[in-house]
Amino acid sequence: MANRLEKFVQLPIEKEEISVVKRGLYDNWRIVNGENKSIFFYLSVISTLHTGDEASDWSLLQYSLFRVDTFIYGMTNKFLEHNSYAISSEENEKMLAVITIYKTIRAQTENKSADLEIILQSIKEPMLVIDEYYPSILEQMGRF
Repeated sequence: MANRLEKFVQLPIEKEEISVVKRGLYDNWRIVNGENKSIFFYLSVISTLHTGDEASDWSLLQYSLFRVDTFIYGMTNKFLEHNSYAISSEENEKMLAVITIYKTIRAQTENKSADLEIILQSIKEPMLVIDEYYPSILEQMGRF
């Protein structure tokens, strides 16, 4: 997903009238949106009742990916509403944060001894870019 989102961000959006570029934007965003839904759905069915001592970590990871999903969903709606893939510099920054989050998670999960605490620490900064409420969530959980 991160690779598709990178391709999306790198396409020349200001020239999206060109059908090839517009098709590339559409194809990449459609895949990003679909893969994000799959990842979020897969994670959301994990019950924290069975995660023992890591329940709060799993809850935070689920919350984090829910906020990523909310951002991507919001961007999809914006694109449909405006019939354009133009993004602001703030939205671009958030997309780059999403890329970082998914690359971090992928790198950690490829490691056979993936540590959930390391994942959460690694995605903290990009989550602060994506979610304005993340600091208060971390504070409530005693992690800030």
